[in-house]
Amino acid sequence: MCPTLALGLAVRHAVRPAPHVLPLIVGTGLATLFSGLLGMITGFISTFKYVEACRSSANPLSY
Repeated sequence: MCPTLALGLAVRHAVRPAPHVLPLIVGTGLATLFSGLLGMITGFISTFKYVEACRSSANPLSY
């Protein structure tokens, strides 16, 4: 039900864009971008910590 409503509103906005909704669209897009960037950086940090832990372990087969 909700995806159908969202698609309908998106099509309506594509056909007849409302200028008063533009700040909401830009704000939502920026929030999505920044949350994705935060997740990517957090993933990189976790990966680098894990690689460092593997290098310093006593297992001779690890990198």
